[in-house]
Amino acid sequence: MQQSRPEFCTEDYDASIATAWQTFAKPLLYTPGDNEWADCHKASSLTSPGQGGGFYDPTSGAINYIGTSGLSTNPGDCVSYRCGNPLDNLAQIRQDFFAQPGHTLGSGTLSVVSQATAYDPSHPGDGQYAENVMWAQNDIVFVTINVPGGSNNDADPWYKVPTATQAQIDERTNRTAADVHWLDAAFADAQAKHAKAVVISAQADMWDLDGKTKDHLTNYEPIISEVAAKTTEFNRPVLMLNGDSHLYRSDNPLSSTATCTGETDPATGASVRAHDPGNNAWNEHPYYNVPNFHRIVVHGSTTPLEWLKLTVGPTPTTPSPTPRTAPSAGSGCHSRSCSLLTAHPGHAV
Repeated sequence: MQQSRPEFCTEDYDASIATAWQTFAKPLLYTPGDNEWADCHKASSLTSPGQGGGFYDPTSGAINYIGTSGLSTNPGDCVSYRCGNPLDNLAQIRQDFFAQPGHTLGSGTLSVVSQATAYDPSHPGDGQYAENVMWAQNDIVFVTINVPGGSNNDADPWYKVPTATQAQIDERTNRTAADVHWLDAAFADAQAKHAKAVVISAQADMWDLDGKTKDHLTNYEPIISEVAAKTTEFNRPVLMLNGDSHLYRSDNPLSSTATCTGETDPATGASVRAHDPGNNAWNEHPYYNVPNFHRIVVHGSTTPLEWLKLTVGPTPTTPSPTPRTAPSAGSGCHSRSCSLLTAHPGHAV
C-alpha cells in the first residue's frame, strides 16, 4: 500500500488510502503488507527514521522513538501511530479496511467470505483475521492470506531489541497458523466445487533473500509447505500472486526445472535475477517438486509505475505482449502450471 520511500505509519495516511480505494467503481480486494503494520516499528536514527518507529538503546535499555521534535522516550510524542507498534497498526488497518467482514472495498458487489465469520470453530482465535478472505469466480477459487514480507514473517525483533518479545512471537505463531487453516479451507472449497484452479494472494515474496541468508526465510516454511502439499493434492493449476521484492517475475519456485522470466530494474538496470543469483529461488526452502504451481511477483512502487493484467482461459495459451507492455518488463508464464492464464505487464494509467 505504501510507497518505496517509507511513509510514517499514521492514522491519517491509512484513512486517506482507505477513502481513495472506496471510490473504485469495481470491487477492490486488499491483503496487508509489511509497510502497513509489520515494519512500522522500524527506525535506525533521526536521519534514517524508517517508518517512524524507534530503536533500542543498549546503553540505557530504553527505546528511542522517532518523536515530533526529535528522538523521544515518551510514547505520547511519537510521529507514528502508537509509536509504530505492529499489533496496534494491524488493528488500525483492520478498522479502516476490514470493518465489514465479507465486504470488499470499492463497489462492494463481489461476494467474499472472511475468516472473521467462517473460521474453524476448533480454532476460535482465527476469527480476528478479517483480512483473510476467499471467493469463487468463473470456476476459480481465490484466497488471500496475511503474510508480511521483508522480516522473515515478522521475526525481526521489534525496535531492534535483543530478543523478540512474547507478544511478537505469539503474533507470528497465531497468524501463521490461521493462514494455514485458511489455505486448507480454500483448497477444500476448491475440491468441493471442482474448481479449475486456485489463486493465492499474499504480500510476502517468501523466496526473496534480499541480501540475507536462507535463515531469514525459515519462518515462511509452514506456509510454503502447506501450499506445496495442497497444490500437489489439488492436481490442477495453482497461481500465487505476491509483491514485496518489487520487480516483475514469473516463475515456479516449487520446481527446480521451471524457467523464470522477469523485468530489468528501472532504477539500477539489473536483471530481476540479481535478487536471486543463479535462479535458485526453488532452493531457498526444502526441496519441492510441484509442477502445477506458478508464482508471479507484481511490479512494486518503483518508477515507471506498472500494472499487471491476467487473461484467464480454459486452455494453455502462449503469452504475448500488448501495446501496454512496459519496455523493460518480461511477460507471461513459461510453465505447464500456468495453463489458465496469460500475463501482460504494462504501464500504469
